[in-house]
Amino acid sequence: MREIRDEIKKLQNSDDSKKINRLSKFITNLYLSTKDISSVVSEDLQQDGFKINYIKKGNILQPVILSVDDEEISEKYVNYYTGSKARHTLIQLCGYLAFLKILLEKNDYPIIPILVLDHISEPFDENNMKSIGKIILNAYE
Repeated sequence: MREIRDEIKKLQNSDDSKKINRLSKFITNLYLSTKDISSVVSEDLQQDGFKINYIKKGNILQPVILSVDDEEISEKYVNYYTGSKARHTLIQLCGYLAFLKILLEKNDYPIIPILVLDHISEPFDENNMKSIGKIILNAYE
């Protein structure tokens, strides 16, 4: 019994890298879908290799960009710091909708989706507010 419990614990703590990569790609695609509306997103799109990675440990959404090391002639992804509240909020919204999609697809639990946005007007200009609607529309589609 102890061996079975240890094996179950080991499986629960293991990462499904394909699922995590799919989730990260979906989050990035939702975020970038507002490139024509949001100046924040269009600015991010200009960064080489911009994408948003989901990091399971710590439940983190981390934007990254491609960095070229001239000395070693190699490329690697480095953290890209969000800086603005609007950018951070849009990334969080994309993450929330991506997790909601996973839960709805699994259909293991009865779910009533709810989204509460508390006082978003502070970090958002008019175009960034429109980008929220675009993200929700793309997630729905």
